[in-house]
Parts: sequence; structure tokens; C-alpha cells
Amino acid sequence: MMGAHQILPLLWRRRWTLSLTAVAAFAAVAALTFSLPRVYTSQAYLLVTPSEEAGSDFAATQLTQILTKTYSELLQTESISSAVDRRVGVAGSSEAISVTAVPQSQLLAIEAEAESPGLARELANGYAAVFTSRVESLSESDRTAGTVSVAEPGSLPTSPTRPRPLLYLTLGALLAALAGVGAALLRERLDQRIVLDSSSTEIFGLPIIGRLPRGANRPAGASALAEASRLLLANLSFANLGGRPRSVAVVSASEEEGKSTCTLSIGRAAAELGAEVLVVEADMRRPGLLAKLPGGHPRSSHGLATALLRTDVPLTDHVVAVPDSTLEIMPSGPIPPNPAALLGGDRLTDFHRRASSQYELVVYDTPPFSAGVDAALVSSAAESVVLVVDATKTRRSRVLQAVEQLRRSRANVLGVVVNRAADAVDSYYYETGPGDRAAGRGEPEPAPAPQPASDPAPSGSRGRMWARGSRR
Repeated sequence: MMGAHQILPLLWRRRWTLSLTAVAAFAAVAALTFSLPRVYTSQAYLLVTPSEEAGSDFAATQLTQILTKTYSELLQTESISSAVDRRVGVAGSSEAISVTAVPQSQLLAIEAEAESPGLARELANGYAAVFTSRVESLSESDRTAGTVSVAEPGSLPTSPTRPRPLLYLTLGALLAALAGVGAALLRERLDQRIVLDSSSTEIFGLPIIGRLPRGANRPAGASALAEASRLLLANLSFANLGGRPRSVAVVSASEEEGKSTCTLSIGRAAAELGAEVLVVEADMRRPGLLAKLPGGHPRSSHGLATALLRTDVPLTDHVVAVPDSTLEIMPSGPIPPNPAALLGGDRLTDFHRRASSQYELVVYDTPPFSAGVDAALVSSAAESVVLVVDATKTRRSRVLQAVEQLRRSRANVLGVVVNRAADAVDSYYYETGPGDRAAGRGEPEPAPAPQPASDPAPSGSRGRMWARGSRR
């Protein structure tokens, strides 16, 4: 059950749905209220008196109750209504009349409703006059035990009894508010999009550790992506209890969510610090990581597939070096007939051990969870996992399935990276490309952040700081 701290932000996110639904509902109530015909009511009272005195008060009360009940039934007979119709000059007056016995009294109340004040009074007084004359004729023939007289004739109503605009509009406002809240909650339930804003800190219990901006193919977008990647790399250390992870598997729930972009961004950010980084294309179903490199690279006949099978061949024979960088990329290699079988067993574990001993950071670009079990196998082998979601199109059901799969595989999930986030970085500093002046302010492009002097040494056999140096 959601609390107020959850409902209020939800209603704010769905404020347009709430507002439009409430306004539409209130407008419908108002239109219905003012379109209803006006109904006027007039009441006439008849006094019922027993013809004979009873022997006791109880007997008198019983006789009076019997007479008022009897006369209220007779008042609503067809013969009385027909006589009133002829007297007033209308048809179907019985539908506009109600007769009730006033409790603890000798009175009968005749209530007449009509679309005009005069007709309502005529009907009430017409029934009173017709019925009193009918009872008088019965009394003359000794066929009744009481008499009836007009105690109070019907008066001319000054205002309609229906509709009651103030009451209807007040109730309509309450119903409109409830309808708006209901529509907002229903849309939230049916909408499978992940709604994130700058205040969002987690998704399905996983912390948001990074936000990558959209439009990275533009110069300004590339600068913003690089800065967001540096922040993401720092947050990986914070999420990993202060120590940079030696290996990270980057996963996503569905395809085309920016997983490969995130993988390369982490690798480049670590290479900027002088770390020896290996980016492994573990997607052996639809590989495309090499195509994202500047200038593009032809498909290689060596890569992860051959490295898993040929353990006697050095890893350097399966990688593609990135010029002027400590970043190296291992493509997927030849596409195997059954990637899951190749990744299963001890092959991947042995490869991960070899890669972690030779590189300071190994980043795996995995296929999406929707493609099969490959991502779960890589996630269980890596030291840590990062889940990438697209802020513009990822569906909640897919993300929830991915999170549940990661938890079943007991992967060390550090957090979520939101890709194509509108609020990833401050656009004040990144609205122009490298070398440009920011909107005529004459500000130079900021220099890269200096490397910390005392960077903690990574865990592993080499135990070196993340700094440039000889790899092997």
C-alpha cells in the first residue's frame, strides 16, 4: 500500500491527467445540473378525524393510524387521479403525487411536483378537494369511520426544489477530484514507462549511480558524455565500498538502450586515468561494438569466442588496440552456433581470471536480457554489474524482470545508469563543442580534471595504482 510520500509525487507527475480529468468531470456535472428541468413542489395537508370517540387513548390512536393509512391508499387510486386530471386539465397526475401519513399525528401530506409553481399548487389542492368531497359522500352513506378536512392548502412555491445547483456542484467537485486522482493512479499503473526526474535516486531498489546525456554524437554532447562518464567511474568506486571494481558487466533489459555506449564510456574514462582497460564484447549474437569506434573497424576473426576456446593463445592476440590510449577492445570474434553453451561452464571463469590478472579494469558489453541467458552468465562471472536503462523508452516490466534475474544469479549489482537523461549534466558548460567559446562568453573549454595524487591501489595480484605504465 502506497503512503503519502509516494502518492503525492505520483500525483505531481500525473498532474496533467489529474487536472484534465477533474475539469472534464466537473464540467460534465455542471452541464448536467443546469440542463435538468426545474421542479417545483407544493404540499397540502388533510386532517383525518374519527367519526366516533374511542373508549381509550390507545384505541383512538389505533383508529387514527388505521384511518390515515386507509385514506393515504385511497388518495392514490386511479379514480381519484382521473377526477383530478379532469379538474386541473392535465394527464398522468398520479406520477407527480406522493401521499404520506405524518407520524404521531392525524395529518396526511399531499406533495405535488410540477414544472411550474402554479401547476404544483393546483395539483396539491386538486387532490385535497377531490378526496375531501369523496370522503364526504362516503360519510353520508355511512360507509366511512371518519371525516377528512383540508388542514392546510397547498401554497405557491417560490423556488424550485430540484435541481439544487450549490449541492450538486459541491458534490460534483468532490467527485471530480476523486475521478482525477483515480485517473492519475490508473495511468501510473498502466503506463510502463520509467518516469525519472532529477530527484530520483533509485529504480526498483537499485541506486542510480550515473546519468549519461542524450545527443552524444554532437560535439557538445560528446563533451557532456565524457564528463558524465568520469562521474560514473567515480561513483562505481563509491558503490563498491570505496574500491574501484576490477571487472564490470554492463547489462540492459532490452536492446538499443545505450549499453555499448556506456561500456565504452566507462572504458575511456578509466583509460584517461592511465588504467589499462580491456573492453570485452560479450554479445556474440549481434555484435557491433567495433562499429562505435572512431573510423570504424572491420570485423575481426579473433575475439572472445576464440579466446574462450584457445586458452594457450595470449589475450593480446585477440584484442584491438585503441591508438594513443591504454584502452584495448576484445571483439566478439566469430559468431558461435550456441553462445550460451560457449559462455557456460569453466571457460568464462578461466577467461575472466586471466583478463583480471593482466588488466586493471575489464568491462563486459553483454547482450540484453531479452536475448537469452548470456547476460546472466557474464554477470555471475564479473566482480560487479551495472544495469543500463533508457530514460526515453525503457519499460518498467522489462527492467523489473532484469532486476529479478540479476538477484537470482546473485550478481553484485552496483546500481543503475540512466542513459539519454535530460538532466545528466549542466548545459551551461556543455552547450558548445570542444574549442568553441560558450555563447560568446569567451570561456575556454575546461581542462580535464587532474589525476589524484593518492589513488588507492586496486585489488589483485599486481596491486598497482591506476597510472600509466608498462602492462606486461
